Amino acid sequence: NQYDIPPWHADFHFNTNLQESQWLACCSNHPELQEALVRCFTDDWREEFRNNARRIFNSGGLMLPLCGDFLGREIGWGGLSLEMSLTAWMAQHLWWQWLYTQDKKLLKRILPYLKECCEFYLTILNPRDDGLYHIELSHSPEQIAVDKNGERYLVFGSDPTIDLVFIRILFEAVVEAAGILNKTDNFIDKCREVAKHLPEAPTENGVLIDETVGFFKDGNRPGQFKHSHRHPSRLVGI
Repeated sequence: NQYDIPPWHADFHFNTNLQESQWLACCSNHPELQEALVRCFTDDWREEFRNNARRIFNSGGLMLPLCGDFLGREIGWGGLSLEMSLTAWMAQHLWWQWLYTQDKKLLKRILPYLKECCEFYLTILNPRDDGLYHIELSHSPEQIAVDKNGERYLVFGSDPTIDLVFIRILFEAVVEAAGILNKTDNFIDKCREVAKHLPEAPTENGVLIDETVGFFKDGNRPGQFKHSHRHPSRLVGI
């Protein structure tokens, strides 16, 4: 930080900024550069993430905030905090750490963390009559709409592509990790079931969109946006 009053408070943003800072570590064959991140998640910040799940959703497990301070404590950013992809998205980095190191001691350490992420999602995923588990309310990060007065606003919706993609990756990772470590129980069986019964990423006319249903000011319709604020959002489906 080079400012007296830093942009975004020099916080840790979990809805793409921190991920972008870490993307190159493993694929450049330098997973050691991500060890500090793994430690923060499995140890230093873990209790704060548990507090978030308890406080906001009365849930077990753990939930990442939109952004946190150097101790992992939530810094409030209003409605943007309702982005259900973040916990699973950041969990992918811990899974990559295993994939690139093949360190079973590490896997034994991160599996309980990944299971706590799943525990949170089992609270908020809603099984419908179609036999699938749905995200009823979330936000595809930084996707906006413009109303008839030219005002920009956030559009919340159900089953965002980014949520479904990363939640599926998370649950499949837990099942695979448990298999590698020869661990099986009812919780792993539930994770396997959920991974197989998530909705497909939403499309409109054959094109990936952000949300199956967007709750726009003028009514509900497929969550497709003309503009994006520099965020991958639905592109993670590719």
